[in-house]
Amino acid sequence: MKKREVLLLAFAEHPEQREKCWISLSECNFSCKGCAALSKKERSRLISSKDLAYLVFKSSRYFWGKIIKIAVITGDEITLNPESLLSLISNLKDYSVKYFELSTNSFMIDEDLLKELIKLKLPILVKMDLKAYDEKIYKEYSGKSEVRVDESLNLFEGIDRRAKLIIKNWKIRYLTINPILTSK
Repeated sequence: MKKREVLLLAFAEHPEQREKCWISLSECNFSCKGCAALSKKERSRLISSKDLAYLVFKSSRYFWGKIIKIAVITGDEITLNPESLLSLISNLKDYSVKYFELSTNSFMIDEDLLKELIKLKLPILVKMDLKAYDEKIYKEYSGKSEVRVDESLNLFEGIDRRAKLIIKNWKIRYLTINPILTSK
């Protein structure tokens, strides 16, 4: 299984005490103008899904004395390697992570990936980043066509979709992964 580069693990505590971890993966298929992704600074570390899940487990026990409840998988683009993404979710589930949030540009979401996510039978919130309201602006900004993103959105027809309110009061705790291995 291909390893993914990981940029940062960030742990936060919501005022309601719901433990959460952000896992920021590296590599992207877009070339957005104004991108502020951490990977541009080449600070990532190559790690397997199994080792990453274990690192999240050990780190959350260090911060709270227990495992996190929610894993947010984000970064540049998380769906570049669907097998790795599914493996990471499964490995985190093995460590009793209960809820997942996936943040994606949705360009790589296809029917196969969606079916595999559904097969996991887990509460998974998929957040799709829409870069622009217009095809011309979208392509100019991201370097990609909006058409593929629209196709991905249509795959979710009939699946429960809800708007999510973003809450701003957070205590943040960081664990930075320094470069040890690179894919280059």
